[in-house]
Amino acid sequence: MRQTNKKGRLFEDEMFGSNEPLPLKAIDRKAAQAAYAKKGGELDGDTGDDKLPVSKYSGAAVKLLPSQKEVVPKKATEFAFCALLKVPPMAAGPGGDLQAIVSADFHIMDGHHRWAATILVDPSAKIDAVKIDIPGEALVTALNVITVSKGRKGNTGEGNIANFGGKAIEDEIDIILEKGFWAEKDPEKCKAAFEAWGGSVEEGKKKMVANAKKMIKTIPGWAPNRVNMPVIQAPEVKAVAAALAAGSVDIKPPYSPDVEKRLNPSGAKSESIMRAMESYYQMRMGKKKLTETTLKILREYNKKNQKRLQESYLKKVRKQKLHEKLISVLRPLVKEAIRTMINK
Repeated sequence: MRQTNKKGRLFEDEMFGSNEPLPLKAIDRKAAQAAYAKKGGELDGDTGDDKLPVSKYSGAAVKLLPSQKEVVPKKATEFAFCALLKVPPMAAGPGGDLQAIVSADFHIMDGHHRWAATILVDPSAKIDAVKIDIPGEALVTALNVITVSKGRKGNTGEGNIANFGGKAIEDEIDIILEKGFWAEKDPEKCKAAFEAWGGSVEEGKKKMVANAKKMIKTIPGWAPNRVNMPVIQAPEVKAVAAALAAGSVDIKPPYSPDVEKRLNPSGAKSESIMRAMESYYQMRMGKKKLTETTLKILREYNKKNQKRLQESYLKKVRKQKLHEKLISVLRPLVKEAIRTMINK
């Protein structure tokens, strides 16, 4: 998972205690809350380690890649008709603001049905999204930490993007043209919009099926099942991106004490302590000042270390005293045994 970004701040190996993408079920809720809700990234002694580069994606829908296989033809086709009718959730037509997050390698983290609907209507239509410039496999972990912190479970899904297109799309078009759908109950209005776009019903079907073939349907091997993928609601996207850009979400070592305690409950050697020692060394060399957080980590470590040393010393003293006691007891016995042997 080793990567780098243009600014050289990320991406290295570990994220939230793992070198692999973490599904929702693998993330401890209290650790996630300490990382996001309590802004653990501001409490870990390193102001830059958790900052993620954020930018804006603006490009053709067909250039984006899926990160989940669960794409339902019915939902995507209905959204496509919303784009043709220019009603919510696609009142501006195909494309526009996806209200979702995209990774550095152009994988969509959510909004797959709006993306699929745009491709059905116009694969070249421009889509806007928030881009977090780290690989998708790392972004899954970062967004899953936030999802778990909010107390959410993953969305269940159905459908298989590998089978998206062809007769499945044609059947959904027929149903809408016959009965309408939730956004427009009048099938005649649906038919009028479809014919205006495609020229005729049959030509419109051919056009949508052809557009569906242009969609990239390969799911990356690192992607968990939909139920273990992030759930970031559209109104939250900007705030989540801002938190990641500011580095307030504690997803990279060194971790804040609360996050560290949850990620390393067994008491294994702490990365935070190692970073604190590095910071202390840099301070001694005159390169930087120690933050109060770093000082706190060092004090706690020193306290624990002194306790271990004291326990080790007392154990050594007890062992020495026991040795001396045994010698004092055995010495006269040995002398008596030797005297007895000589007298014989």
